[in-house]
Amino acid sequence: MTRGEGQTDDRAAAVAFWWSAGFFAAGALITFLLYRPGVPVQDENDAPVVHM
Repeated sequence: MTRGEGQTDDRAAAVAFWWSAGFFAAGALITFLLYRPGVPVQDENDAPVVHM
């Protein structure tokens, strides 16, 4: 293995790390925007609601 090949492997690992970090951050942001805290409101005439 030459010096250039090792640097290429390091670069590929760094790029893969930052792509995965970006996907994780995007998922966290989407979850934060969609998450509604609290207990769901249940109408007594509807079917029972299961909240896990």
